[in-house]
Amino acid sequence: MAYEKTIEIQPDSYGAWTNKGLTLSRLGKHAEAVVAYEKALQIQPDSYETMTNKGGNCFTWEDMKRLLRHLIGL
Repeated sequence: MAYEKTIEIQPDSYGAWTNKGLTLSRLGKHAEAVVAYEKALQIQPDSYETMTNKGGNCFTWEDMKRLLRHLIGL
């Protein structure tokens, strides 16, 4: 995907991290999408759109458990 190349070249690209989150979300990879949105929010913390997208990917308990496992490396 194009955003992966952009992240490789410019790891502080807000747009690339947001697009990665959108793509992962559409693929049903909600926990991974949240991680990408977190990266985007580190770069641009006042992005309402990214906060909303991130929240939309935490909508089930199962998704939240997968995210927590991903974040702590289980």
